[in-house]
Amino acid sequence: GLGRRVMAALSSMDQPLGAAIGNALEVREAIEVITGRKKGTALERVSCQLASRLLFLSGVCSTIPEADAKVEDLLNSGAAAEKLKELVKAQNGDPRIVDDPGLLPQAPVIHQVKATEAGYLKSLAARQLGLAGLKLGAGRLRKSDPIDPAVGLVLQKRVGDRVEVGDVLCDVHAADIESAKQAETEVLKSVSLSRQPVNPPPEISEWVE
Repeated sequence: GLGRRVMAALSSMDQPLGAAIGNALEVREAIEVITGRKKGTALERVSCQLASRLLFLSGVCSTIPEADAKVEDLLNSGAAAEKLKELVKAQNGDPRIVDDPGLLPQAPVIHQVKATEAGYLKSLAARQLGLAGLKLGAGRLRKSDPIDPAVGLVLQKRVGDRVEVGDVLCDVHAADIESAKQAETEVLKSVSLSRQPVNPPPEISEWVE
């Protein structure tokens, strides 16, 4: 071997780890986690577990419980948010976005995708959600394709949630209503409902060393 200790997290792919899909929307969600404005979410839990393991593997902390406590302290004290500002500034970005995510690009159209059936959310097909992002301009099919940093999706339901007809499944952030409607079609295709209650999948099913 190379003398390096490594760990791999086996995380669920039955749904996105976070709620946001799209460049500025994902940055906003990451900022909300690191500033403590988005506590108790799947993304926060997974991010904290990954950060904790990094502190443990790098030798900064001697045990995982110690690393867990340090991560919590860095978040609660604001030290993590200050470090993010440093990283943004080092890459010639505007560090003010950490305190004011409203400075990030924002799409002119926000369209709600509503459930047409009732049930328990069984899965969210990642491929269809990716296609929805492509319809909006959040990703590329070819290297030459432009990317709109403002567009994307924000999911409002997670696997295991009860869904009623008319519930908002997702907010589509789009450049125009036409692309929003195209994305809505893909989002609805991604949704699989069950009549029976569904147990949410574990965010991290196993750590491999």
